[in-house]
Amino acid sequence: MVQYRNFDRPMEARYHFTCAAHSASKNGASWTIKMKRVNFIILLFFFFMSNLFAQSFNLTEVDTELCKIGNEDQQIRFKLIEAMQKSSPDFETIRAEMLTIDTRNQNYVSSLLDNHGWPEKLSDCANKAIYHVINHAPHTFQEKYFALVKGKAEQGIVLKSDAAALEDRVLMRSLKKQKYGTQTINQKTKDGIEVVYVWPVEDNEKIDELRASVGLPPMSLYLQIVESQLNRKIIWDKTLTINDFNVNF
Repeated sequence: MVQYRNFDRPMEARYHFTCAAHSASKNGASWTIKMKRVNFIILLFFFFMSNLFAQSFNLTEVDTELCKIGNEDQQIRFKLIEAMQKSSPDFETIRAEMLTIDTRNQNYVSSLLDNHGWPEKLSDCANKAIYHVINHAPHTFQEKYFALVKGKAEQGIVLKSDAAALEDRVLMRSLKKQKYGTQTINQKTKDGIEVVYVWPVEDNEKIDELRASVGLPPMSLYLQIVESQLNRKIIWDKTLTINDFNVNF
């Protein structure tokens, strides 16, 4: 009986080993099938999403919405400038409304650019709207899309003067001197009087030459235009440095 049992156990062991191997083989095959199904579902999901994005992008609708955004961007600023000129008590209320509009517009434009890039074959007002939204956005937003705006300016889709103004604004908000003299800043004197200054320029002697290269008028004419728009005196003190300004962008 002992010999029988000793002889039988290897057979039993071989049987269990065979069953285990067979079971493992079945489990492995089952796992492979499951993984194939998961991969198929993932691929199907991405295919569906890519089609959804493609279907959700309608150039005509996007163009119409951008033109609406551009008009909204400019109208609220005309309203703000008018309030500033008249020293209206509604100035801060209008400014808050402008910031709300800007945030909504930035969300739309950033979603468009991040998902589709800058669309081709947009109308002039739609291309201009994208620029306005970027130009009036916070510093990080401007930095993110500045290279894109500059590229579109080189293609003739965005005005070089607009790209230059955005470049100056990015430089100013980085506490650096501007190139083209397009940016001004409000500062209060010791007497509490608000004065508008031209932000320091890299090269005061060549400023008009640089401005002409991007289609901007001479600095003297530009200051007259801004003064008439704001109804305020603009001071261009070439001796001032960035450290002379109390700013917190």
